[in-house]
Amino acid sequence: MLGNLPRLRILYVLSKTGQCCVHQLAEILDMNISNVSHNLRKMHDRRIVKKKRDGLNIYYTISHDKGLSKACKIAGELLGIASES
Repeated sequence: MLGNLPRLRILYVLSKTGQCCVHQLAEILDMNISNVSHNLRKMHDRRIVKKKRDGLNIYYTISHDKGLSKACKIAGELLGIASES
């Protein structure tokens, strides 16, 4: 599930921001909204991310477990982003 670049990028941004809506992620990652939404839906179906509605917006966060925390760190390394520990 996490073997493609857009999902790794989304996961990494969520790990750094805490939560984002589709529009924010699309802007940060310079991706179209449809692509971001599609990838978030797939990750939500696999319980990698959680969502909560606030008015008209749906905010996504990472489902916190040890495996996903490690995946976020690996995502940053794969993307060539230095971790801020």
